[in-house]
Amino acid sequence: MFTALASRVIVSLNYHNITDPNPRSEIEESVHACVYTCYYFDKTLSLLLLRPPSLPDLKVKATELIHIDPDLPTYAMITGIVEYAELKNALLGVLLDTKSIEDSEKANILSDLVARAHTIHSNMQMVSHQNLLWSNN
Repeated sequence: MFTALASRVIVSLNYHNITDPNPRSEIEESVHACVYTCYYFDKTLSLLLLRPPSLPDLKVKATELIHIDPDLPTYAMITGIVEYAELKNALLGVLLDTKSIEDSEKANILSDLVARAHTIHSNMQMVSHQNLLWSNN
């Protein structure tokens, strides 16, 4: 319920139509953080409940709205979960569109999504391992 409400607020403020992923102020940076966080929750809950998302497609990739220091240990985790949310959105498109996508095309899309998920997972593990080595030194 709160995720759907947050999505409606984002849409009513027209923040789902951000076209420039580079914030010009701290306020815009905060707006971007709210949008990608809502995007993550919306896509995750939609997939878990197998229902259409409340937040419409964004004009930019959700990961382009992440503006935290890449050297922070949390950067890889946050980027990874938002990348997974983008995969969830694509998966929802396949699962909820029962008529216009042929089975062979669905298989290709799903195969691509699995490969992308493995890449995201590998990237997150690599950074996690590097952070562990760094913290032990």
